[in-house]
Amino acid sequence: MPKPGTYKLERIFQVPAYQVLDSKGEVQPLSNYTQGKLTLLTFFYQRCSDVNGCPYAIGVFHSVKDKLEKHKMSQAVRLVNISFDPERDTPVMMAGLEKQMKGTSQPENRVEWNFVTTPSVNHLLPLIDAFGQNVDIELDPKTGDQTLTYQHVLKVFLIDEKGSVREIYSTSYLDAEILLNDIKTLLLEQKDILN
Repeated sequence: MPKPGTYKLERIFQVPAYQVLDSKGEVQPLSNYTQGKLTLLTFFYQRCSDVNGCPYAIGVFHSVKDKLEKHKMSQAVRLVNISFDPERDTPVMMAGLEKQMKGTSQPENRVEWNFVTTPSVNHLLPLIDAFGQNVDIELDPKTGDQTLTYQHVLKVFLIDEKGSVREIYSTSYLDAEILLNDIKTLLLEQKDILN
């Protein structure tokens, strides 16, 4: 792996202006979660049982969170999970996940980890389209009814403090050490801009 700061992460696209529901059920601009800090963002749904999908991403986020908190970089980075199952992943459920993910570190050393949703699937569709996140609802082959399972390609987006997506990770190279290396590269880039 190249040393942090010895390579450049290009700007891929700007995060769109959009609104989401926070864990209190209040409408918030998405920019509250994608600007001002480096952000790791992924789409998920709570009932996902694919070990290489949402549970894997949450495990990687936990590992990144632990390492950031140990290396005193917790205030520079936030983690964001956006549900693509707004009918079942309600703000109350998002609040429960936020509480569960806080961990035991002191608030001043804790990585911010937000779980947000949208009011409905109709509100969600333009957002997942803007991120290029493919999601299909599985249908029961016998009845044709929707199941509680979504087919999706796991993607994690690294977003800089100005809201530009700088890297997109998929399962094949979603690794805590790679994410940390890229985070350090962007932090060094910020430092260079300030000097």
